[in-house]
Amino acid sequence: MNTRRTPRRSPGPVLEDASETCPDCLQTYAYALEVRCVVCDDPRCPFCVVTATLSTGAPHCRACARTEAS
Repeated sequence: MNTRRTPRRSPGPVLEDASETCPDCLQTYAYALEVRCVVCDDPRCPFCVVTATLSTGAPHCRACARTEAS
């Protein structure tokens, strides 16, 4: 029977400083990872930014992405 365990790893200095809260998903994220919408300038976590569906490729929040797409 193998009793070796993988040692716990620290999330790193960027993720340990999770002090901001995303207004879309309400998850905490580090300020260094914050992305701002090019239209309304609201902050978002990197997971809630929409870029793939827009022709410009610029970061948009979900509300501004819906407005730009219509």
